[in-house]
Amino acid sequence: MPLSFPPYQILVATTMDELSACDAVRGSRFLESDGYLTEFDLKDRCATTHLLCLQGKIPVATLRIRFLFGTLIAWERLSVVKDANPRIIFYIIKAARQYCEAKGMSKVLGSVSNPKLKSFWQRQGATFTGELAKEIGGTMYEPMELALSPLPCPAENLLEQMDEDSFLQRTS
Repeated sequence: MPLSFPPYQILVATTMDELSACDAVRGSRFLESDGYLTEFDLKDRCATTHLLCLQGKIPVATLRIRFLFGTLIAWERLSVVKDANPRIIFYIIKAARQYCEAKGMSKVLGSVSNPKLKSFWQRQGATFTGELAKEIGGTMYEPMELALSPLPCPAENLLEQMDEDSFLQRTS
């Protein structure tokens, strides 16, 4: 179910057309400066979810969510098309937070190269780890972490109720 932030809607990319739209947004923003092998690093279809932000039918932003292990995830490749409203970044991050917390995730790892984005992430609650910055494609990226508040698993309550119902049916 897409999240709506009029005039935008954010959805989990599930079709090849939607995944291609995510690639197109990233390519339009970073392909010329970063090159293909840096921007498209072969992790796009491996334990990942892509969020796609649409303005009407036009793709305007994307974010890759990569599942690492346990409740640890990475938010990567945040991209907004050049002429789009910069507020879109708030909407896609809010959607990513809601999605990941609903999935039970507790911590986001990421990295930032742009000083403006560093202060954006700090306002979102991220902390910078103090680890050495990593060079990727000639750009230095500083590691960060963001704590999430995972929602309790609704399945546990449902399983308890199902067990109780099953027991009651067998004993009556």
